[in-house]
Amino acid sequence: MSDFHINISKNGSASVVSLIGQADMMEIERLDKAFNQIIDQQGGNIIVDLSGLDFICSVGLSSLIRAYRKCNAAGTHFVLCSVPVMIQRLLNTTQLDSFFVLYADQNTACCQLNG
Repeated sequence: MSDFHINISKNGSASVVSLIGQADMMEIERLDKAFNQIIDQQGGNIIVDLSGLDFICSVGLSSLIRAYRKCNAAGTHFVLCSVPVMIQRLLNTTQLDSFFVLYADQNTACCQLNG
């Protein structure tokens, strides 16, 4: 079992999902379940704080894309913030930096999404 944690909190009307540790293939089902639960039961915007993320596999990126698309279909926002340099390089390489809306930090994301 990898060292991976998902913390969910609220900041204004947005749900904040903080990913901590290594999001490898063994953890993606748990990540998908967390996103689906927020989208289906709570609704609203989602801010994914990646400041504590050390690693994310390609399947983990797919989980982020699925959640983004589900939010988009529901008319809500799904954004990333506090992206570590190593993860930013991965997003750049895969051109997902132009797919996702990225914010420097959680406060900036909350200000933009909460009005």
